[in-house]
Amino acid sequence: VAFPPGGLTDAYARMYAEQLTSALGQTVLVDNKPGGGAIIAIDAVAKSPADGHTLLMTTSGTVWQNRVLYNKLPYSLDKDLVPVANFPSGPLIVAVSDKVPARTMREFIEFAKTNTASMGTYAPGSIPHMVADQTNRSEGTKILPIHYRGEAPMWVDLASGQIQIAIGSYQSFATVQTRGVRAIGVTGVYRSPKLPD
Repeated sequence: VAFPPGGLTDAYARMYAEQLTSALGQTVLVDNKPGGGAIIAIDAVAKSPADGHTLLMTTSGTVWQNRVLYNKLPYSLDKDLVPVANFPSGPLIVAVSDKVPARTMREFIEFAKTNTASMGTYAPGSIPHMVADQTNRSEGTKILPIHYRGEAPMWVDLASGQIQIAIGSYQSFATVQTRGVRAIGVTGVYRSPKLPD
């Protein structure tokens, strides 16, 4: 797993490992290898024996965006890995610290034009990193992306007010939802049934 325990990717991996253990009658272990924008985990899998006993669980962004973000990777995505399954994550949650007065993304953008603002990202090159960069380019804000090794520490820092905004999975967001964090939106084209407002 290219991320630490506590995030959606880790949760998917653990559920999948349980199902494989049951189906195969053989223990399947989850090995978290966070860091380097998932390069560490991807490289470990790419250099493992091609015997079908080592699987990679990561986000699609780390696979595709790393091709653009890094001039040289220690593996070839075209030759060293074979995709076998896609697990849709659904919409991601956009949330702010309760210390931020914004109740919508537009209000946060206006806040970020006149206040120091940092956005937590769960990895370099992740969707939150790209959102911060694109918002800065299109809206004239200076949102500073703060990279974490996964979602769990990012949400903890948002809850404590160390950062102003974060984007991540509902599962991880829910662990801090009642601890100083307010959802202001979701990614995607429809409302989340878990956060209809």
